Amino acid sequence: MRYFPTLLFLLCACTTVQPVKNFTLKTHPVYVIEPKPGRILLLNTYNVAAEKYRDNKEELFIKFIDSMLAISAIEIKEREGISTQVLRGHTPISASGDSSIYSLLKKHGCTHAIAVTNLKIIFDQTGVDVTKTPTGKEREANYNIVCDVDFKFYTLQELYKQTNIHRSGYHSSRNVISGLLAAGPNIVVQRKDAWKIARECLEAYLNMFFEGR
Repeated sequence: MRYFPTLLFLLCACTTVQPVKNFTLKTHPVYVIEPKPGRILLLNTYNVAAEKYRDNKEELFIKFIDSMLAISAIEIKEREGISTQVLRGHTPISASGDSSIYSLLKKHGCTHAIAVTNLKIIFDQTGVDVTKTPTGKEREANYNIVCDVDFKFYTLQELYKQTNIHRSGYHSSRNVISGLLAAGPNIVVQRKDAWKIARECLEAYLNMFFEGR
């Protein structure tokens, strides 16, 4: 028995370690659309200009939404083989709202529609750490990046599902004079991080209705 540990060590030493190969698993959607869409209209009904953003934030959000619609078209085609029609820019709808969507569906020969109805990306202060120093106090504010995207999914006859997708996570910290008056990071400057979280929201939404990976 005293030779067993040595034998085990030699056997392990002679074993070739095989790398784990990458593989993809498919995920099933939360909602199964029946009958399967024949053609999907992708549009933006959120009027970003009405928010009167400053610092080029309006232009950035418009680009984000256009990119989300374009990516959705590619993803839906690759995942389900469903064709799409993308309407770039803001699509105004009448006071009747849903009736305008049904008219657009018929106009573009689509059986379903996905509309982005709102996009919000902000930096939220989660707290201020105060540290005593020989000359007084230092304050460091912490910020999360937060994204909310609202979608509406239509059939030819009805609003099938209204959905809010929310994502948030730690972003950064900075020294401040006063926690109450401290301004967070600028969304336009941090556009890469803003787009990353918006893309995560889009992926989560698509996985609700289409086969994911």
